[in-house]
Amino acid sequence: MTDTIIIGTINGVADMRLNRPKKHNAINSEVMSGLLAAIAQRNPDVIRAAKKLSNDLMTATTKEGLIAESDCSSNLMSATNQIEAVVSHLEHRNRH
Repeated sequence: MTDTIIIGTINGVADMRLNRPKKHNAINSEVMSGLLAAIAQRNPDVIRAAKKLSNDLMTATTKEGLIAESDCSSNLMSATNQIEAVVSHLEHRNRH
């Protein structure tokens, strides 16, 4: 990964940190690219869902947006990839 994104594990939970100590709240293209790459490496379904949700929200009302976000989260949490990740964690299998 890049040195702008630091990936680790805290109590068995993935932890991604933005390494921007001199620039608080500085999100630039390098940081965003690193963050997206780190997420995609762990779960490409999340990137696809985020793109779809982002596009859908362009024309949605607030209510429609909240419903779309809820549906997106539910779909991701019940996806085969996510279920396998949870089972893998519970069985203490090694992850990359």
